[in-house]
Amino acid sequence: MFDQNKILDYLNQTLPPDAERAFEEAIRQDPALACEVALYREIRLALKIYGQEGIAQKLEEVWQSKQLPSRIIPTRKQNIKQATWGYAAVFLLLLASAAALYQFGKSGAPQTLSQRPAQDTSKINKTGGSEEIPHPNTSQAMHPDSSETSEEKGFFQDGKQETHPSPSTSLPSLLASVEQKYKSQQLPFLEAQLSVSRIEQRFEPNFNTILRGKSVKFEWPSQYNIDTLEIEIITKVFVQTPTIILVPFGQKRYVLDLPNGLYYWRLNIKNGEMLHLGRFFVQGEAVLAE
Repeated sequence: MFDQNKILDYLNQTLPPDAERAFEEAIRQDPALACEVALYREIRLALKIYGQEGIAQKLEEVWQSKQLPSRIIPTRKQNIKQATWGYAAVFLLLLASAAALYQFGKSGAPQTLSQRPAQDTSKINKTGGSEEIPHPNTSQAMHPDSSETSEEKGFFQDGKQETHPSPSTSLPSLLASVEQKYKSQQLPFLEAQLSVSRIEQRFEPNFNTILRGKSVKFEWPSQYNIDTLEIEIITKVFVQTPTIILVPFGQKRYVLDLPNGLYYWRLNIKNGEMLHLGRFFVQGEAVLAE
């Protein structure tokens, strides 16, 4: 059994420096402890996002959607009525993140954003092609609104007209064709994570969306605007140096031009907690018309 107080002290950054280093080493050596710390971190995030009433609503949604076998749901629901809010949060996260935590336990603790090198957008790779996708030029590819300040360029406030092509969900045959075309650009470790993740349609681009044209809109639910967020764009060529875009607090959209290819994207809390993982394709109009 792990020391709950030590985990909380670690997450609150109140451990003495020597104790903190020793605890981090223990996390690296013990996958079970790493899972436990990750779970506590997610619990804190869930409480921060949803609050007590929100967690109760999320629990009800889980029961209604019957994501657990029917013989388990009534028992769990009866037990949770007597539980503390802390247990409710644990139960919510176990339901919503069981697959992700299982993958986390098998593969060990993932890198945080602070451990991943940030993309230097001043040195853009100009070599295109189906096998080598350049970094997006975040300094030039944004779609500003004339009424926005310079700090807001590339973002759209709620209610403003969007000026980029809308995404189009492909027919199964078209999706299969595009997947085959970019099969060499797949990243096995991210494909494995996607295979056990719950598909969340509230984020754009949706999973396996094929976008006509080059403008890509990233959008997420406003409930996640509780902290500074980062969009992380990953390709096979630049897996070690993904593009990381800092999102101004309170914004929930970002538009960026990308060349044709397969992309993975993550929405993260600035200090490294992942909120969403997705995959999409960028294709030209001619390809979609075939």
